[in-house]
Amino acid sequence: MIKSSNSEDILRIGLNIIPVYTLLGTKHVFALPDISYGEYVILNASGPRYYFNMFDKEYDSVREQLGHKDSIDVFLDTALKKSHSKLYIKQKLIGFHRYSLERLEEYDLEKLPLTILIDLLK
Repeated sequence: MIKSSNSEDILRIGLNIIPVYTLLGTKHVFALPDISYGEYVILNASGPRYYFNMFDKEYDSVREQLGHKDSIDVFLDTALKKSHSKLYIKQKLIGFHRYSLERLEEYDLEKLPLTILIDLLK
């Protein structure tokens, strides 16, 4: 579920939150409710930070460069790791996922700034 907020750079995104029981306590996995090609939630240590849709008009100027990569999610994952920005798209949690306790919450997320994406392409 994606709704535009007052500002065009902020979107209200519905995310599934799945509790994961680990040896260090309960953690949470954040995921888009349905699989949508080209849509990603970019996370930091505190949770969801940015929303990226590669078909957004804002990213037209870099879409061609992104299209030459193996896959967008692999490119974003490796580029964010190399940039040491403490942002990531894949949560790697080892533990017991409790899908029965999954819930949907809405978050106001910024679109991934074009400047960050251009820096990642360098």
